[in-house]
Amino acid sequence: MDQGTLRLEPGPDAPGQAAGSLFDDRLLLTLASANDAFLRLAGELHGAWPAEGALGIAAHHLASLAALGCHRRNALAGLPYVLFDLRFRDDGWWAALSGGAPSVNDGAESVRPDLRVVEFARYGLTLGWHLAQVSEASARIALGMGDAALAVLRGAPLGAVDGLAARAGTGLTARFAGSLPYWRLFIQAALAPDAGTNAGLRLLGLQLMGMDAARSRGVQRRSRRTAVP
Repeated sequence: MDQGTLRLEPGPDAPGQAAGSLFDDRLLLTLASANDAFLRLAGELHGAWPAEGALGIAAHHLASLAALGCHRRNALAGLPYVLFDLRFRDDGWWAALSGGAPSVNDGAESVRPDLRVVEFARYGLTLGWHLAQVSEASARIALGMGDAALAVLRGAPLGAVDGLAARAGTGLTARFAGSLPYWRLFIQAALAPDAGTNAGLRLLGLQLMGMDAARSRGVQRRSRRTAVP
């Protein structure tokens, strides 16, 4: 995975722009490459334990994805978001980092992720770092990035990504992992791609992201209320 391919140029961020207008062809290709690498990693991990899922994706979904082979790239083309998460919406985790905490309570000390997972985490965080520098709106849509992750990555040097990779890698998981309709539509778009199916897949992912963001805001509001004496 060549981090050099993640060098993105700043673009205009006019308020009210639709998701599609924030993503040029080069960024869409970068996201497709990242998603393809993630699905390959999940497939490799699943291959070692075929009866079990991997990275939050159920075993039967991974078996279907493996059967697709390179056809999965038909579904990946044009997606304005990644299929993986690296704690980007976990404001508490990122806020602890920004406070200079020497150790984040994420189980990293007791759980050593596979080196392939750490490498992918480094790749995904590098993508997040670049997007945080050039386009807040793109970072929020493409990665589901929350305020705290944006603040940390925007203010950190690129070299800090290496130090984050092992800890963030323990939380690497698939987005939409529990959505059977999403993965059914993904497989349909891979096997028989057409403009309508691919547009439906993009829209469904954005809708699921919106629902996830709404749940996250609700949890944060409840946490703030319970924290008030």
